[in-house]
Amino acid sequence: MLTNQSSQSSEVIISESVKLQRRRSVSLRLILVAPFVIQIFAAVGLTSYLSIYNGQKAVNDVASKLRNEVTNRIQDHLQSFIATPILINQVNTDGAQLGQIDFQDLPSLERHFWRQAQRFDSATIVAYGNQEGKYVWAGKQFALNGAFDILVGGVEEVVKGNSTYEIDAQGNRQKLVSVTPNFDARTRPWYKTALKENKLAWADIFVWQLPPHDIALPAVQPVYGDRNEFIGTLRVDVSLLRLSQFLQELKISPSGQTFIMERSGLIVASSTTEKPFLFDQNKKPVRLQAIDSQVPLIQATAKYLNSSFPSFQGISTIQEANFSFNGEQQFVQVTPFQDGRGLDWLIVVIVPEADFMGQINANTRITISCVSWLWRSPSSLVFIHPGGFSAPSIA
Repeated sequence: MLTNQSSQSSEVIISESVKLQRRRSVSLRLILVAPFVIQIFAAVGLTSYLSIYNGQKAVNDVASKLRNEVTNRIQDHLQSFIATPILINQVNTDGAQLGQIDFQDLPSLERHFWRQAQRFDSATIVAYGNQEGKYVWAGKQFALNGAFDILVGGVEEVVKGNSTYEIDAQGNRQKLVSVTPNFDARTRPWYKTALKENKLAWADIFVWQLPPHDIALPAVQPVYGDRNEFIGTLRVDVSLLRLSQFLQELKISPSGQTFIMERSGLIVASSTTEKPFLFDQNKKPVRLQAIDSQVPLIQATAKYLNSSFPSFQGISTIQEANFSFNGEQQFVQVTPFQDGRGLDWLIVVIVPEADFMGQINANTRITISCVSWLWRSPSSLVFIHPGGFSAPSIA
């Protein structure tokens, strides 16, 4: 009887001793491994955070650099683009002062304009209208493939209208193409602008009402006679569709877009195939507001800018901002462009964040995979070998 009780007591003591030893072994393993695991978790977590943060910062920096580079290229092109009509007007004014051009000899003036329309690629029309209502011009008519013919024309009497002629290789009038009745240059906005400004200036952008429809920017300059009296207006147009063509050829980013608008919100040119004008109910071409664009990103950008600034007039310095469109971040930069002669435009460049996130997302996925593996590895050390870390046996 005593022997059995003694045996049972020994078994209880041994069992308790084994349990205690196991608890000590587990506790010791935790004490030894936990700091190591915590350090690994902290290091991996910090590395992951820094990787993602630096990736996002890199995207912001690259997007900002790209917007600046694109904007600079547009500004450089604009300076060259608007220089041509100014130069032609100044050459013609100087020519008159030197006695090389006679504004009373309209046939000779027409031939002179024909030569200038040939030599200056960006000039779409070179013209002169006088105080008597007479008008003479030479200009390009573009085909869909970009080729063009030079036509000439003018007004001898307002009631007879503005006649358009095909010409031969020497610039002589040939076939009569069309007649615009009751054309009086003196009533046109570009003519009035020159008279009002009394200097070289830009007239309002307008859309050609007759096919082929184009949108033109006219540079105008008043002409004075021997007694310093106003006798007429010189005019040189550049096509803003050609400016849009330049923007379309710019390499921005896979989904990046850019457009130029006036302070009123009217589009001047854009990198899309959408023309900066549309047709009203009477099928007459009218200029397009950026907020009415059928290009979703341009419309969304214009609405965002409209809500972010009291008016476009208030944008006096370069503005950079981010906004969300269709669940994705868009980087936008707005840069004022002024030339001192009346042009006051805003250059807008939009770069979607998604265009830069391909490599960043790939790096993030790799980082997360590494983090997941590293988190599992050290934490499993605690349970790899139950006897791997144990207290010394108690004799």
